[in-house]
Amino acid sequence: MDAVTAVAAAILFLTFAVSFCAKVADFSVFTSSLASFGVSSNLVPLVSALIMIGEAAICVSVVFAPLVVSGIIAICLLFVFTIILVASLARGQSLRCACFGNVGNDPISYRTVARNIGLIAISIWLLTEPRSIFDVVDAMTRAEAIDALLLAVIAVLLLALYLVLQRYGEALKTLDAVGVRSSAYQADLGLPEGSQLPDLTLVDGAGAPIQLRQLVRETGSRSIVLLSETCPHCSEVIPYIADAASTGQVGLVIVSGKTRHLYDQLSRALERGWSLALAPNEDALSAFQAVGYPALIPVGERGEAQGGVVLGLERIRQFLAAG
Repeated sequence: MDAVTAVAAAILFLTFAVSFCAKVADFSVFTSSLASFGVSSNLVPLVSALIMIGEAAICVSVVFAPLVVSGIIAICLLFVFTIILVASLARGQSLRCACFGNVGNDPISYRTVARNIGLIAISIWLLTEPRSIFDVVDAMTRAEAIDALLLAVIAVLLLALYLVLQRYGEALKTLDAVGVRSSAYQADLGLPEGSQLPDLTLVDGAGAPIQLRQLVRETGSRSIVLLSETCPHCSEVIPYIADAASTGQVGLVIVSGKTRHLYDQLSRALERGWSLALAPNEDALSAFQAVGYPALIPVGERGEAQGGVVLGLERIRQFLAAG
């Protein structure tokens, strides 16, 4: 049983260590995804900090505290995550949780819930263990130690392979091999290449309804930028869009949210080339199958989705600068 306990602790440590490091590596994607789950811009810094502190605490407690401590923290964190996932799925939302930052960002599904339940089961097992991981290892026989080590190595390799394939598998099939513009976006996200744009009903600055597809055809937009009033970083995209407009690029900015602060900033900054529209029901993100704000959707000459999503401030800047 000590071997099982040691492997359970290793899986918990590995899962949350990878999750923590991935969020640090692409922090803007993580914080933007929180906005897509309804976290207000004022609370995004606090919520993101609490999540990352919790994940770090799990990793530290696995190594330096009785395993029951890591089990308690993990159960609390996973329980909250799972409730949020189930609530989002019950509302029919097709969001991407960025659970592993920009490495693992498949749309949430009941498979995501099942994964969390599995981690909760591992955490519950550790609730029965008052010893530290070092005491558990010391009590193991040589055979148990070898079994535990082999199981841990296999688990690490399988998880690493899964994350690599999930992140790069589809992208390698569809990304062009050359050009900053093609390398700036993720082809494994968003609408399939060549598919129609969502049949969204937007509103203009005067509150009049307008269909997304009609607006794209009329304006000849080749990029659709998705922003949100609750996104803490979205206003930083405005200079990039203004620069793109100054070079003759044509696009559309869709701002989701109940207020108009960001929309008004955009309307003052953009004088020509780019159109603005509001999505007051905040359904634009899920309709385009994007992971979070800000995001850019490339559009083809006939108004079809080109496939892929540009995520994050720096990638959007690169994409627009490449023309």
